[in-house]
Amino acid sequence: MKKIFALSIVFFVVISSFAFAQENKVVVVPLSSNKTAPPGFFMAFGYVGPSGNLGESYGVLSASRTDFGDYTVTLEKSFSAGPIVTATAFSFGNSDAIVTWSSSNTGNTIFFYVANGTGTPLDSGFTFIVYGPTQ
Repeated sequence: MKKIFALSIVFFVVISSFAFAQENKVVVVPLSSNKTAPPGFFMAFGYVGPSGNLGESYGVLSASRTDFGDYTVTLEKSFSAGPIVTATAFSFGNSDAIVTWSSSNTGNTIFFYVANGTGTPLDSGFTFIVYGPTQ
């Protein structure tokens, strides 16, 4: 699992800035040299296993599997606007596994949905990165 988690971390480390929509314009915020979130912003990332167990993570309070293919992740901080979220499913045998997410624009809970290519729910581990302005 550590190798899988490292893939998302490597992806995040190459990001030098981040953009989000605010009041009908795009705002670009450069990340500091050590790739931490600048003041007023929050970053969280982690690995959630197929049963909902939280693996290695940062900025995450908990994770759980709420139904077949449905997962809830609770973060340490709330967002003041919709966060940017990226997630990658790892189904080990289902090459067409996809993960989508939803949240309210503010709050500290992100809902992840994992399914195969036809939309059938699938229990699968996944990695995620969440970034956005804090309240």
